[in-house]
Amino acid sequence: MIQVHTPSGSSAAAYAIAAIITAIVIMLITYLVIGSHAKSGSAVGQSGVGVLYGPQMIKANYCPFGNPSGNSSDIAYIYLPPSSRNKTLPLVIVVHGGGWHAGSAFNLTYAQIEKYTVNGSSLPENSYYIVPALLRDNFIVAAINYRLAPQYPFPAQIIDVKCAVRYFRANAARYNINPNEIGVVGSSAGGQLVQLLAFTSNSSLWSNGPYANYSSSVEAVVDNFGPSNLTWYEYHNSTSVQINEYRQQDLNEVFMDNYTLLELASPVNYIGTNEPPFLIFQGNKDTTVPPYQSYVLYNSLIEHGNNATLIIVNNSGHSFSQAGPHPINPSIPQIENLTASFLQEKLG
Repeated sequence: MIQVHTPSGSSAAAYAIAAIITAIVIMLITYLVIGSHAKSGSAVGQSGVGVLYGPQMIKANYCPFGNPSGNSSDIAYIYLPPSSRNKTLPLVIVVHGGGWHAGSAFNLTYAQIEKYTVNGSSLPENSYYIVPALLRDNFIVAAINYRLAPQYPFPAQIIDVKCAVRYFRANAARYNINPNEIGVVGSSAGGQLVQLLAFTSNSSLWSNGPYANYSSSVEAVVDNFGPSNLTWYEYHNSTSVQINEYRQQDLNEVFMDNYTLLELASPVNYIGTNEPPFLIFQGNKDTTVPPYQSYVLYNSLIEHGNNATLIIVNNSGHSFSQAGPHPINPSIPQIENLTASFLQEKLG
């Protein structure tokens, strides 16, 4: 508490004026400090001891592909930790899910946390926010948008993701990125995209667009419940009404119900030797992307002599949602820590 002593006599007016001037100065300083964070793109996160400001955020249009400048489909939200001012750091690209026809990178970022903070509401309980976890471990993080179906059917999505990797490698000096230490994290449809990215990085397939002299290879992959074989009968013809509706929308809007495109989009068809190390998370009660999709990915990676780890998340449905009366295990904070530790080991 600040106590104010009011003097008596003729000096009272002078003290009052001084107090008013002091108050105005304090207000101006507060306004400038808060304003500077907002203008720099810094975002706000919550902790048990109050509000913390996140690192600087930059928005970049990475690969327009003829879209109007500033089109949201080619935006990357790039977060630079303070330590990146003095040295190069590994980059982790985060790829959102949404069935290839929905979703946004904004929902993965500190900006999403800021939205809840500014609105005075709490974050969704047990939400998976990997960007803050990666920033705590000193990664540069880029959450990317990509073109969505039905306006842009497959393969527009993987073309964009591959181009994003090339963009960051071409602009490594600009962001202080170590171009030899790039990892990716993808969830659901984003998991399928990072799988496909990893397995076709040395191929000219889907390498359209700028920065052709740069590689789209990555050094580590985290796949969260991403489908790996889209041609499996059970994947789009299940007895589950939920899967039928979800898959039918994907088939129609993204792959135009074309079996050849489903074959081309299935990452397991491209697995070879010398693939980057994989960490795979899969809910054991996921009815949107069933567990066997991750099992077939893991088994194929191992059969080809690659480095892969599969972690089954018990009591988890899709998107690490709790399925049943018991909490998921490992918990979301544990999943975030396992992800960050894996990337530190493979990219450090």
